[in-house]
Amino acid sequence: MNKERIIEQIKNAPEGMNLCLDLGWANGWAEDPQIVKQCKELGHTPRTYNLDPTMHGLDHEVICAKCGYMYHYDSSD
Repeated sequence: MNKERIIEQIKNAPEGMNLCLDLGWANGWAEDPQIVKQCKELGHTPRTYNLDPTMHGLDHEVICAKCGYMYHYDSSD
């Protein structure tokens, strides 16, 4: 994750808006990012959404509102 990108997201967020850190695509991760590991340790259950318009379930978005992150994964791999 690019530190400058995170800082820019924070600076440009509307006042009072809860930020959601976009972690990109999980398919390229060698291991879970620290925020995802901490979320699991806290026992949170992130929500998973199927974004594929054909409903074949290829593009999924995972969001934990409590921790403030999101990522995608492609289940076709």
